[in-house]
Amino acid sequence: MQVKVFAHHRDIFRWRTLILVGDDWTIRGTVFMKNPGSSSPTLKDITASELSNLNRIDDSEKWYIFTEDPTMTAIVSLFCKGAESKGEVFEGIIQIFNIINVMSPDLEHAVKLFQSISDPAKSTWESDIKNIIPPVYIGWGNFYRHHLFSDIGTALISAINGKEYIEYLAQSGFTHPLYLMVFGANKPKCIAIRENFYKHFCQISRTTISEK
Repeated sequence: MQVKVFAHHRDIFRWRTLILVGDDWTIRGTVFMKNPGSSSPTLKDITASELSNLNRIDDSEKWYIFTEDPTMTAIVSLFCKGAESKGEVFEGIIQIFNIINVMSPDLEHAVKLFQSISDPAKSTWESDIKNIIPPVYIGWGNFYRHHLFSDIGTALISAINGKEYIEYLAQSGFTHPLYLMVFGANKPKCIAIRENFYKHFCQISRTTISEK
């Protein structure tokens, strides 16, 4: 299955990340993480058709094609297996929102940059909560409790709770997708998380963006 990654991007920021699996432009799930990691913008051009579909979703900023990093691969695997548990093949968009939008695989470095910059793109949580689409997976660990971001974390959890049951994710510590699907995949904890996620895995209408 073809996978492509699109996102808004400026300077050290990446936000409104969309992972397109196959050719279905329906948003079919949401993942919340700490910050954008190792994925980087490419020099590939976005086609006119892709840009049209992207702008129907969000035309507030320019779109870029990004590389697929290991965390994104794990996220795609999670959703594909969720669909498989329902006897279906996953196609569609998985959107990723972050507590902060500073790109860096070094979280401590990202936090320092966040503190030193006033650009509003450094966190877009207020608009992100308006665009939550279940099923929702949260993989930010304890980062939402960081003293700088606890207010954001509280607001995000409240918004997500209004859309979907996530207590099992909270009780398991909001496990990172890479541990869930790769490094700890065979651990009882990760097996239980996946089973719960698949139980709550709901298919949204396959109405196309243009028909909404």
